[in-house]
Amino acid sequence: MKLVFLLAALAGFACHAEFVVVDEGRANAVVALGDEAQVTKFAAKELCKYVKAMSGAELAVVKDGEFGETNVIRILATKQGLRRDEISLRVDAGGRMLELSGDGLRGGLNAVYELLERWGVRYFTPDREKVPSLATLSLPDGFSYSYAPPFERRNPGSISLDRNVGPAWAVKLRVSREYSRKEFGGKRDADFGGGHTLGNKYYVDAKKHFDEHPEWYALRGGKRVRDGQLCHASEGMRAQLLSEIRSKAKSWNDRGSANKVGYVSLSYLDNNKFCQCDGCKELRRRWGGVAIGPALDIANFVARELEGEFPGLRVKTLAYWDWVEPPSKIPETLHTNVYVTICQNGNKALPLESQKNIMARLEGWNRLVPGRLLIWDWDACFRNYITPYPTYHLYAQDFRTYRGLGVKGVLSQLPHGAVFADFVDMRTYMYAKLAWNPDLDGEAIAKEWIDFCCGAGAPEIWEYYKLVERAVWGENPGDRKTRCNLHGYNPGRGWMSGASLATAYFLFEKALDATKDDPTSHATIRCLSAGMLELVVERYDEVKAALRRRGDDLALPKRLELVDRFEAIGKDFYIWCYREGPQPRDFKSLVKNLREGTL
Repeated sequence: MKLVFLLAALAGFACHAEFVVVDEGRANAVVALGDEAQVTKFAAKELCKYVKAMSGAELAVVKDGEFGETNVIRILATKQGLRRDEISLRVDAGGRMLELSGDGLRGGLNAVYELLERWGVRYFTPDREKVPSLATLSLPDGFSYSYAPPFERRNPGSISLDRNVGPAWAVKLRVSREYSRKEFGGKRDADFGGGHTLGNKYYVDAKKHFDEHPEWYALRGGKRVRDGQLCHASEGMRAQLLSEIRSKAKSWNDRGSANKVGYVSLSYLDNNKFCQCDGCKELRRRWGGVAIGPALDIANFVARELEGEFPGLRVKTLAYWDWVEPPSKIPETLHTNVYVTICQNGNKALPLESQKNIMARLEGWNRLVPGRLLIWDWDACFRNYITPYPTYHLYAQDFRTYRGLGVKGVLSQLPHGAVFADFVDMRTYMYAKLAWNPDLDGEAIAKEWIDFCCGAGAPEIWEYYKLVERAVWGENPGDRKTRCNLHGYNPGRGWMSGASLATAYFLFEKALDATKDDPTSHATIRCLSAGMLELVVERYDEVKAALRRRGDDLALPKRLELVDRFEAIGKDFYIWCYREGPQPRDFKSLVKNLREGTL
């Protein structure tokens, strides 16, 4: 009897040694819909699609409870009681059911993408994915994993996510962009206004109200102006602002949302034409004499007035430019629904923790709105999106700093305007992965991206990656010490010497040659080469001189030939502008300036 019992126990152990989804190309599980939400059906479809692509096996999709005795993968759109954006992947005690669920409208979908990544799937770009060939797909016995990202909002702002192909990629990367498509979960939170909102189309629009109510707008030089900030002391303006916010918040709540949360951005316009009336001067004095004082007063006023009607309404204001510094003293505690978005504009070649002024600013704001800080990072050169701008080496380190401060959300303006902007797809992928989990190895993420996306040219592109790192930080990049100042309006082109540019040029030449029979990787490398190529053109004489010193100058094509190659990249790949700011900013103007040497 004891022997029979032992054999039965061993048989049971063998049966449940692991949760098998596909066994040598044969389906060993079904997918059960835990609810009827469109996002759950889409999550099941995505899981089946990738499982078939990996193993050839086709998983059946069944309704909840109709799965018989086989292994089951049960997907739930949303599970209650979890932390914000937490995902849960758990094999039950019997070893026959894997439940994929999570917080929020995309909880189950996020868990599906996590599972696929554990089996080696990668979503490197909107159209470049790594899908390994695996005859067997399984999880260990008793497998259980749950994780909640440290940041409630994670938004890399890049052209790749803004184009038509962007939403599907964004969902796979688990960034917190809001899409109305039901298969992506619909909208979870509302954003009432973007960055600069007070006095334009978002709130109390001067185009609509100035003629009838000039007293709502800034007093400058003794007269009211329509192109400045609002008059924050005006009671009439405040009443109008409340009315407009109420209307938008009510409309959002009437449509329904997962948690009735909305972010109202109440931030100055992008100018320093502040109201000079006595009332606004007094507001500024009361709030420590800093420029952002009146904006904080407005934010606190709105949060207090609307907390009863809309308890989930979060009022945020932007600390930026001349009003980035926190007040040293405040006349009243900031409401728990007031958030501050800090524009980070320090030296992007240095880690945050080594910049004392930046850290003092972050810590100062954190004392005023603990746990309610949002970050707006500049990770692009606004004077030229295409030019090399190596900020991505520091993502992991800086995200860990933000996490330590209790930052609520991170947003970054990545290179925009062109799909061949400086390493924009790799930056977007790295940003998303590290914002989700800052403990990941940023360099390993970059290496994996380059190895896959650059094919046979990957060794040279990785060597370029390391060349850039050494150019900025020297031979000991781990020290993170630099003579370079990378700022959103300072491309800092001098960090690359003529000799380094020459080396970079020939690394790309070798990578392009290595991929001449691989059109997809070749196209990727052409895109990546654009920034380097532009710098070589701009500093052609330096590069030529460096090559001459090593007896290699004849290998470099003529300057105008390089301009032709750069222009061809612009014709073959999407671009609508190459920089922020006033015209001209179209690509043709950039090419014209390069030809004439007038950039």
